[in-house]
Amino acid sequence: MELIAWVSHMMQMLRTVLLIAAAAHLPYTQGYSDGAPKEVCEDLIPRHLKPPQTTPCPYRIELSTYSTSSNPITYNPIGGNEILNVTLTGVQGFKGFVIQARMDDKIVGRFEPDPVNYQMIDCCEGEENTASHINNDIKSEVVLQWVPPTKVSGQVWFYAAVVKTFDIFWIDITSDPLQLTMPAVS
Repeated sequence: MELIAWVSHMMQMLRTVLLIAAAAHLPYTQGYSDGAPKEVCEDLIPRHLKPPQTTPCPYRIELSTYSTSSNPITYNPIGGNEILNVTLTGVQGFKGFVIQARMDDKIVGRFEPDPVNYQMIDCCEGEENTASHINNDIKSEVVLQWVPPTKVSGQVWFYAAVVKTFDIFWIDITSDPLQLTMPAVS
């Protein structure tokens, strides 16, 4: 009887060891419900181990300025710390996002902190230059406040990735160009 109990106990231990060993070889994924990791800084691609959608993207980036609307939109900041509203919106709700502004493939400007609606990521030696979600609640839009770099002129594009669900996300969402024009010195 003791032998049967011992064999049964050993079989249970063997099953446990095999289960742990098998679990160790499963692919690891993380949902990032509290924001994108710093690893997305360069390519803005969610690390969900799924390919991005190839269907038309239901989301867009809208820029709001107080200047005349044209293409490219012209933004003429007067003296530093002027804010441009950047809205990420679409016809469907979404759970996550990551967004940044680029000029000649360099991340530029910074986002104003808004810990209730989004968080900042310091990317590529910059500060607060990328924004991401803080939870995976469904959002219909996110309005971010962006401060352009000082003493810089040129075209800026905002790039984003939007996550509808863990398996469904779009990358390379691009705004219309924004022409930064520094005011003439009088």
